[in-house]
Amino acid sequence: MIAGNFKTYQLTILNTGHGELDLGDIVGTESEIRVNPGATNVRILFTPSTSTDVADIEDYLLPNDETIFEVGRGLSRLSFYNGSGGQVEISIAVLF
Repeated sequence: MIAGNFKTYQLTILNTGHGELDLGDIVGTESEIRVNPGATNVRILFTPSTSTDVADIEDYLLPNDETIFEVGRGLSRLSFYNGSGGQVEISIAVLF
């Protein structure tokens, strides 16, 4: 059950670069993750916090507006890839 607590994050990623966000410090069995990439051609990959895989051009393409994901405890690391042609500011809100 999502309790109503939340944290916000901001990632800046250069073109053709990637960035990661580890949510392992969030306590709960499930989370609602809201991602707003602020640009087109940004991709996301959900993995366990122990993974070293990074997102690339083959991963899930985010729309240019807010996208909502509900995830369980096992997927606590987000990896983003920026293929937009410029620097992007990705806003992330995690409800738990």
